[in-house]
Amino acid sequence: MKNSKTEIITARVDPKIKEVLQYIAVQEGVSVNYLLNLMVNNQLSLMSSSDDIEDFKKRIAGLELRLKIRKRMCEKLKNNK
Repeated sequence: MKNSKTEIITARVDPKIKEVLQYIAVQEGVSVNYLLNLMVNNQLSLMSSSDDIEDFKKRIAGLELRLKIRKRMCEKLKNNK
């Protein structure tokens, strides 16, 4: 059985980032897989077959960086309340 893009990404996401995704998912009332689907469809589906694995890795790193930034922003908001 072929894995979906989301399943592949979920397996490779850092546990800390999964935690952030879970926090955001709870706040927004959606599932973590839904958030991952949005990310995959918006960011990774733009790749063509001519793109190499390094481009793919850069896109993943970019997504992880955005999630880290969002986590810091969420922490600051929680601390300011």
